[in-house]
Amino acid sequence: MESEIVDQGIELEVDNFSPLFLSIDFLIENGIVENINQVDFSQLQISNIGAHIKLVDGSKIIADWTSIQIESENVDIIVKVFKVIQSQLPKIRIKGIIYKLTVHLLESGILEKFNSKLIKIDQFELRQIVFKHESFFVGFHECKKDRLHLAITDNISFDKTEISEINKDLYSIHSSVIDVLNKFLKEKLELNEISF
Repeated sequence: MESEIVDQGIELEVDNFSPLFLSIDFLIENGIVENINQVDFSQLQISNIGAHIKLVDGSKIIADWTSIQIESENVDIIVKVFKVIQSQLPKIRIKGIIYKLTVHLLESGILEKFNSKLIKIDQFELRQIVFKHESFFVGFHECKKDRLHLAITDNISFDKTEISEINKDLYSIHSSVIDVLNKFLKEKLELNEISF
């Protein structure tokens, strides 16, 4: 069975955030990028209603009045951008942090294999399912023939707390999400050959 991490990142649920704060100058001045050559201008949009910034390494920063999303294959970039926002824009009010990880598992008949381990219903085919464990959600569906799309999120809620007061360790949250995924794969699906 083949496996790959497709996407990971955080979504900050915010209260009345102006996306205009996330300018190219902001990124350079705070060391998120060294120069404008690290920005993919083909997908750049910064306005008062939203910001969409894609870096040449594929990382993305997407913001609107209610959320800031930071996506990257590299967890260090996610943490770095979060810490810059936290230190440079300390008055942002946070309602929640959602850490998300999406993986693909590829194997012939993968959906049937999952269904047979999780639930048995005659004459019906299960197409999508979501499990909850504490603050974690694990959902899956077959996004392409013989390719299972697994999405894992950890949802942490706050009472409109200023971002400067958040003391969550994103590396620890990332590790917890990976642990829940590995536990789900090994204990519930008996897939011992896969580990992230």
